[in-house]
Amino acid sequence: MEQGIWEFPAYITDYENYGWLCSAAAPILESQGGLIANAYVDISMDEVAANSREFLFRLAGILAAAACVMIAAMIAAVNRTIVSPVNVLAKAAESFVSDREEHGGDTETAISHLHITTGDEIQHLAESVQKMETEINEYIRNLTAVTAEKERIGAELDVARHIQSSMLPCIFPAFPDRLEFDIYASMDPAREVGGDFYDFFMVDQRHLAVVVADVSGKGVPAALFMVIGKTLIKDHTQPGEDLGQVFTKVNELLCESNSEGLFITAFEGVLDLATGDFTYVNAGHEIPYLYRKGEGFVPHKIRPGFVLAGMEGMKYHAGSIRLQEGDKIFQYTDGVTEAMDQAGSLYGSQRLVEVLNHATVENIGAVTEFVNRQLEECGCSPKARMQIDIAIDELFGNIAHYAYRPQVGPATVRVEVLREPLAVVITFIDHGVPYDPLAKSDPDITLPAEQREVGGLGIYIVKKSMDEITYEYKNGQNILRIKKRL
Repeated sequence: MEQGIWEFPAYITDYENYGWLCSAAAPILESQGGLIANAYVDISMDEVAANSREFLFRLAGILAAAACVMIAAMIAAVNRTIVSPVNVLAKAAESFVSDREEHGGDTETAISHLHITTGDEIQHLAESVQKMETEINEYIRNLTAVTAEKERIGAELDVARHIQSSMLPCIFPAFPDRLEFDIYASMDPAREVGGDFYDFFMVDQRHLAVVVADVSGKGVPAALFMVIGKTLIKDHTQPGEDLGQVFTKVNELLCESNSEGLFITAFEGVLDLATGDFTYVNAGHEIPYLYRKGEGFVPHKIRPGFVLAGMEGMKYHAGSIRLQEGDKIFQYTDGVTEAMDQAGSLYGSQRLVEVLNHATVENIGAVTEFVNRQLEECGCSPKARMQIDIAIDELFGNIAHYAYRPQVGPATVRVEVLREPLAVVITFIDHGVPYDPLAKSDPDITLPAEQREVGGLGIYIVKKSMDEITYEYKNGQNILRIKKRL
């Protein structure tokens, strides 16, 4: 028999009765290569597929279990090396304040007992937090000590401020038995104590001395030098003593004990109450403003001398002007003109002049003169007349600034003299917009100037100097009355 090649291909069938089968056959040959028989085999592909699926499911289960184990191990590792140390650190940080309070403010806190040895950035963070705690505790101790010291110094400076203010005349009217003049002064230090000061005193029964001065610098050194300067000026101002000689002597004494290199700008004047002669000396201080009866305030240009305590051997010379009844002198320190607002703008001399003259409006001189004629006829004292003049300036100025502005309008001033008891009633009437100057609350004069609300001081002075003051708006008119017992 001719030897041949036997090939039987495999094939896949899908019978309804037998299912999905993969069939294959192979020949069975004799030794000489002849075909003896054929061997056939059927493999169920459903079983193969089921076994494959079972294998894949088992493999997926094994992989999932392995992944879970790995994830659990990773979570445990993260918890052990990161989360747990961070939680411990966070809890210690949260309890920092309560631990300090519980242990009386010492350093025994949870942070100080941290023991994190992860050997990585967490351990470095914990060590940094512990170092930060040490620095915070040290800072708190220093801050506590500094605060206590500051409170102690503040209390002492407050006492010093009261002592300094008590050294200056602060009771007004200062000379209630003297009717020839009226005087008022105030000081508001930029700090607890300062170098500005004023003084006024009777040299003798006929002469009134006034002093306004400013020590260079601020704080305690300036305040101490202020006490020395004030005392020396007052002690050397004697009856008949030339003011130029007074400042010459004071300058020499101040130069002898001036290790800090401070100096004083000062203005002193002595008024002869009988003649009205006002003698003055100026040691580098601001020039005064002079108000003549019926006129506005204008700067009285005088030649300033050299500052006190600035140089030994300086000579000072006095000047003199004559004041008439109703004249006024305004003196100040540079703390007024050099004060700055929030924008950094200086108050300035121009604004000072405007404020001084805010009540010196058109016709106010005629109003004051008219009222004074009535007061002279009823024998009004000079002091009461001056207080009434100040009230007229304030009230008539209010009419000019609030009733008609920016327009102009008429105003009526009526003067009535009451005989029993002797008093004068002055009524101001205008047809402007309703404006009650008494409605504003009185300023708190116990507060420093920078803490007070702007305005209200002028009408407050009127209230204090007059015996009665009333306001009403009736028939389209503002009617304001003041009464002064004579």
